[in-house]
Amino acid sequence: MISLPLCKKSIWCKWVYSIKYNLDGSIERYKTRLVILGNKQVEGLNYNETFARVDEMLIVCTFVVVDVTKN
Repeated sequence: MISLPLCKKSIWCKWVYSIKYNLDGSIERYKTRLVILGNKQVEGLNYNETFARVDEMLIVCTFVVVDVTKN
């Protein structure tokens, strides 16, 4: 958590979780994403300040392994 500058307000967001299924009904993977609530944005002020982070699990695991090995 960081503090915002005095003239800025935070934008509300929420986590959206979903499950992707194979054709046979078995679970293929779990997906999650952070969604900015667009109805709280003001065009010209914070409308273009969105962030959509997409990480592959392999990349996350690689960073964890490097972090653990470097203590």
